[in-house]
Amino acid sequence: MAFAAVSALSTSYRARQRRVTASLSERARLEMNSGNIRGAILAYRAALDLSPGAFSNQLGLAEALIADKRNQEALAYLQVLWDQQPENGKVNLELARTYVGLKDNDQAIRHYQNAIYAVWDTDTDGNRRAVRIELVQYL
Repeated sequence: MAFAAVSALSTSYRARQRRVTASLSERARLEMNSGNIRGAILAYRAALDLSPGAFSNQLGLAEALIADKRNQEALAYLQVLWDQQPENGKVNLELARTYVGLKDNDQAIRHYQNAIYAVWDTDTDGNRRAVRIELVQYL
């Protein structure tokens, strides 16, 4: 009986944790969209405290840090994500933008080129075209 009670409490706790994490992630996205970068950073960090391995929250935090010109911090998150998914187009694009901010031309070009030939979740051709244009503008 005690095992069943503990199991039910544990299941309830994990479900609540997922709901709170999803709520914080949504709040972070809304903060970014409204231009409140610092609010987004705080919300993403809170979401990551509850769910440390969440890929989308790590990527969102990195994007917010880049928007706040905190490229060195963003780089730490992006390198972990790149180690997990080196073929991810969005991760490579954000790495390229980070290296642009750090004035590391070789790494920026490398990751722009990786992003051009990377895997994209949606609109592969459109994303590749947009990355090519961004690379040309950068050069």
